[in-house]
Amino acid sequence: MLRSIRNNSKGTVAKIIIAAILIIFALGGLSTCENREVSPLKVNGESVDRNELLLEMQIIRNQMLSNMGDEVDFDQLSEEKILPLAINRLTEQLLISQSHDEMMMTIPDGMVENIIFNNPSFQENGVFSNQLLVNFINNQGITLPLLKKRITNDLNRSQLTSGIGLSHFSLPSSEKIFLEIFNERRNVNLLKLPFDDFFDNSTASVDELELFYENNKADFKSELQVVVEYIDFKLEDLYKPVSDQEILSEYEIQTKQFVSEESREISHIFLEINDLQNDEQVLSKLSLINERLVKGELFSDMALEFSQDPSTAEAGGYLGFIQKGSGFPDSFEATVFSMEVGDISSPVKTETGYHIIKLISSEISSLGSLDSLKDEIEEQLMIRKAKLEYINLLEDAGDISFNAIDLAGPADILGMKTTISSPIARSDSSIKPLDDTDDILRNKKVVSAIFSDDVLIDGLNSELLELSETRSVLLRAKDVLQPRQLSLDEVRDEISLIVKTEKTKAKIKEIIKNINNDVSSGISFTKAIKAKDYKLENFVLSRTSVDLDQELLNDIFQKSRLEPDSKVNEFIVSAGDFYLYQIKEIFKDDEAEDKSIVALNQQLRGVGAQQEINNFMTSVQLNSDIEVK
Repeated sequence: MLRSIRNNSKGTVAKIIIAAILIIFALGGLSTCENREVSPLKVNGESVDRNELLLEMQIIRNQMLSNMGDEVDFDQLSEEKILPLAINRLTEQLLISQSHDEMMMTIPDGMVENIIFNNPSFQENGVFSNQLLVNFINNQGITLPLLKKRITNDLNRSQLTSGIGLSHFSLPSSEKIFLEIFNERRNVNLLKLPFDDFFDNSTASVDELELFYENNKADFKSELQVVVEYIDFKLEDLYKPVSDQEILSEYEIQTKQFVSEESREISHIFLEINDLQNDEQVLSKLSLINERLVKGELFSDMALEFSQDPSTAEAGGYLGFIQKGSGFPDSFEATVFSMEVGDISSPVKTETGYHIIKLISSEISSLGSLDSLKDEIEEQLMIRKAKLEYINLLEDAGDISFNAIDLAGPADILGMKTTISSPIARSDSSIKPLDDTDDILRNKKVVSAIFSDDVLIDGLNSELLELSETRSVLLRAKDVLQPRQLSLDEVRDEISLIVKTEKTKAKIKEIIKNINNDVSSGISFTKAIKAKDYKLENFVLSRTSVDLDQELLNDIFQKSRLEPDSKVNEFIVSAGDFYLYQIKEIFKDDEAEDKSIVALNQQLRGVGAQQEINNFMTSVQLNSDIEVK
């Protein structure tokens, strides 16, 4: 079990953790993490820094933004909605960390550093770049300790949940019951009455449409609609050409600022100094290891056999690339950078034990040529210049429009143009501007502003709405169209659909009623169907069958497991199709048992393991002192 926990904490799981963290960070900066107030959360006496809370809120917000895609619901991204989620997450993280410590489980610092050093996001041409890491940290407004803590928290969770999950077991009697349920088969006679087939043959007369319209006139009124005038601010509209001289000057600046770094690729074998082995015993072991290396045995084999660094031993001791100042002990770093490629060092002592180091390769980073970086630098310069202009433009726009009686005046002063939308209803799902070239008015934040009291009732310009780092909008209501009674001609198609749908349902229900009457009078279900010239189908179904709609399959297997009777069951799926079915036989598929038992047991263990984890976390939380301020 311990081997499995360890593997989960250092292999694919670790890669997924760091990748997920980087993706979350990359979605948005953390410039808000500046506020250092009283701790907002305390769990069993351990406080959470406000910066951690702000970081967690930003992570949740970016995750939600990523999941929302183009349809961004800004109400869900408010501090009011996100704060409780962040508090819950941080509480769980602290409880896991504290439980982790109580069980004397540890995540070595070297494991966290190894994950960072070997992550492609911090590598250039396969070599770790300290500058990339520093740039990432600076750009996101976080610190290296905060990044390490985040990785450690996720490794703690992985290690703890793996251990709890692997401790789960189930009784043979339980497995037997689940297996019987899983291998159950049901023999079913089924009649499908497709809604579309009957609908296509349905008609709605003029008299029927007029009668329905008169009886339901109040339901056919237009919504309140607004014609919107708006100014669209886009960063990209401010891009201006960059001269070759500007590109050259920027390249020269970057050349002066660029610090060439040497990266050394290494492996190591580590033996720990502890209560079980002292310096003399460790050095004796290392001497034997060195003798075997001299005789030609592989360094990777020796690491696998002897190294006590769990994060690298199974990878043959591989540590990846390191640079000076990467955080390794001074004696370790000094040895690495004094070696020649292919050398194997003498034992190197650090605070925790001794290392034998192998230098695999050495590389020196360099800035690319002007030709290779020209396009990138040109884009950087255009964005840099445009951002300054964009920020100033938004500041001016907010000030000028605040007391303006319209948007035309501010637009003239700013050198912008206004756009007029088509009428917009609050519930309209296809909102588009008149020129049909943009979807800015689909944004929920924009729609909310349009129908706010300030804009809709008081006729004011909206606040400057920042939709993203590169997009903002100012708007006002140009015209408000009050609800009105819609004529029959305007809603004829809608009413026709309603009338035909109701007539179709009534027709199908009449057919079902007649069949049920025949069955009640003693005619078999099969004969009743054939008498009406409908097609009866027979299925032998399992709980995983794909022959039927999943809704219908669920309904069939929710019926009693007792001996089936002659009852005819009705069911309507969400797509609108009607079904009649009769369960003829319920039996167990003995042939499927051997094939299913392994997969079923794996499923049971997975479900049981998750339940164990949930129960553990619930118990820990109930027995903890949690303060939220």
